[in-house]
Amino acid sequence: MRFSLVELFSDGVRRPREDVCRQPPLAGELTVTDWPAGNAAGRALRVAQLREHYGGATLRDIVVPLFDPLLVRMTRTGFVLRGFQYHASDGVVREWMQEWWIRPVGAVGNPVVAGSSCEPESSDDAHQSLERHL
Repeated sequence: MRFSLVELFSDGVRRPREDVCRQPPLAGELTVTDWPAGNAAGRALRVAQLREHYGGATLRDIVVPLFDPLLVRMTRTGFVLRGFQYHASDGVVREWMQEWWIRPVGAVGNPVVAGSSCEPESSDDAHQSLERHL
């Protein structure tokens, strides 16, 4: 199923709501699976990935995968996953917290088909809760 995604953190620091609202969402296939390599202790790792088809059946990541994702907020129109991203630079691996704001593509008020990613979708309490979270 296709979903749109907006990252709520940058380098482990919460982004200002205004930046989140201005950012065009990414859209792709959302999967949550076990990471085949596991970790050094042999423990299976869960990983969330937003991917797109590339050259036929091949999928490629659109955004850095989210490890150990947890569902931290859910409304009728979307949800927020929290986890960790790993980035390697100059031989050093860094880890930081990340949250993804995710909504189904094609849903009413979806950021991919609407203008702003923070447009009000409804007056229900759950949506207002998500708006406060941002």
